[in-house]
Amino acid sequence: MDILKEDGSAKVAALSKIFKVTEVTIRQDLEKLEEEGLIVREHGGAYLKDMADQSGNLILANQDNLDLKEAIAQKCIDFIESGDTIILGFRKHHYGNCQKTHGL
Repeated sequence: MDILKEDGSAKVAALSKIFKVTEVTIRQDLEKLEEEGLIVREHGGAYLKDMADQSGNLILANQDNLDLKEAIAQKCIDFIESGDTIILGFRKHHYGNCQKTHGL
C-alpha cells in the first residue's frame, strides 16, 4: 500500500520485482485490496480508490475557464519566435492549446 500511496498507482510486473514474488501472488493481493475497497484494479496494475474518485474532479476542473486558458495560450504564442524552445506543463490542455494556436 505504501507504494500505491506514494505513486498513486503501481504495475503488477513492477510490484513483482520489488517484492520478489510471482505476478500471480501480486494479482491475488491486489484482488483482496480491491475487495476491501482500498484500490481499483486495472489491466496490468492498480491505483488507489481515492485517485479514481479524484480523477473525475480533475477532468472537470480542466474544463473550467477554457476561453481564458485559450487566450493565455494565444498571448504566449506572441512571444515565441522561430527556433525558440518552449517547455509545456504536463496537463493535456497545455499541449492542446499549443496545437490549436500554433497549428502543430
